[in-house]
Amino acid sequence: MGSRKWRKYDEQEAARYLSGGVGKVTASSLKSISVSSLARELGVDWRVVERVRSELKIGNTGWGEIDEPSADRIRHSLSSGI
Repeated sequence: MGSRKWRKYDEQEAARYLSGGVGKVTASSLKSISVSSLARELGVDWRVVERVRSELKIGNTGWGEIDEPSADRIRHSLSSGI
């Protein structure tokens, strides 16, 4: 019974792949980091990360998370003193 469930999943994945849905980079497929984790990593308060995020016009991916390319922009901005 359990294998039927997995077979259905595999068929859906195959259909998604064939339709071109796999391999596209979307905001939901990017790795993300939480604002608080990024703040801890940088040794600053989370409000500082939020301020820089706002200044750079970077949106959240949801639930207080930022995608990795945007987190890199914030890291660079804070390390260069901007």
